[in-house]
Amino acid sequence: MIRSKTFRIVLVLVFLGGATAIFWSYLSRASLRSDHSPGALLSSNITRQSTEFEYTELKGGQPLFRVQAGTSTLDSEGVHVLEDVNMFRYGFDREPEDQI
Repeated sequence: MIRSKTFRIVLVLVFLGGATAIFWSYLSRASLRSDHSPGALLSSNITRQSTEFEYTELKGGQPLFRVQAGTSTLDSEGVHVLEDVNMFRYGFDREPEDQI
């Protein structure tokens, strides 16, 4: 069976199909590449910028406060700038007591 003509043709077609799929995947990824390096998209004084920032401070496994921000920016001097900020302070019952 391994030496039959039909088996060899099917094997060659499977090989060609796999090679075509790999080549197509490479071409589609190569076309998505941008001419910009990731560092060139930010200004020189911005180190990192992220969206949907959230931080929760815990003490003894219970949340003390939580900060949510739409945008967080870290500059080259180590200063964090948050925009669209919501802040929650938690009580002993683990429910938010205050919101800013």
